[in-house]
Amino acid sequence: MTDSADSGADETATPSTDTAIPAPALRFPGIWHAMPLDGSDAARQSRRAVASALAGTGDERAQARAILDQRLARAAESAGDLGGRRLFLAEQVTDGVPVTAALTEILVDAKMSPAIGTAASEVMDVLLEGFRHTDDPEAADGERFTIGDAEVFRRVSVQVDDGGVRNVSELGDVEPVVIEFFRSLGLPEDGAVPSTSTLRVEYWVTVPTTKRVLLFSFATPFAELREPLVNLFTAIVSTLEWIPADGTAPTAD
Repeated sequence: MTDSADSGADETATPSTDTAIPAPALRFPGIWHAMPLDGSDAARQSRRAVASALAGTGDERAQARAILDQRLARAAESAGDLGGRRLFLAEQVTDGVPVTAALTEILVDAKMSPAIGTAASEVMDVLLEGFRHTDDPEAADGERFTIGDAEVFRRVSVQVDDGGVRNVSELGDVEPVVIEFFRSLGLPEDGAVPSTSTLRVEYWVTVPTTKRVLLFSFATPFAELREPLVNLFTAIVSTLEWIPADGTAPTAD
């Protein structure tokens, strides 16, 4: 896997430290940059490469690169504490469409009862029951569907921001710092903020033959494009394939 994902390229997850967990692979359109979140030297080099790709490489962009690198470092640390595996940043969500977005991939630290099996439907039932017992009355509102052997629960929300991007999701600072930078890239000359809303689309996915759940969380400042972007993000997640921990990634067509 390279730091930059070309149109239609396979993106293979960094293998989990849990050898029983298969690794997810997604296929992306457009221009997406992948950044591992394992804290390694390679991950730091990848982060700097992503900052250069998004902010520009010229001397006049040095400050913007430094700001984004700092924000990505903070996002990586926050995501790592939550079980984050990779962060993807889009220059173009699909070919020729300069709409920015972030995707965070997290192996959820959910405690499943030993009484349940590894059937995807049972794992999802337990996850949703947990959502229903949270303080958020809308936590279990969403759409449930299947992708291959996995069950998926999709939640869509629009966060209206007041004076900046607030910490409003399970991902803490992971998405806000990235979305804030994306907004700064689009500031017009008069300094007016182009958007005050963040579209967040979450996909909670059962990992086949396990009691584990992966969260794919997309966020973008282009909330006014809600319907087409939800459809696009769902199409990306629908390309999901699972690679055995001791196997190899599927080859590109």
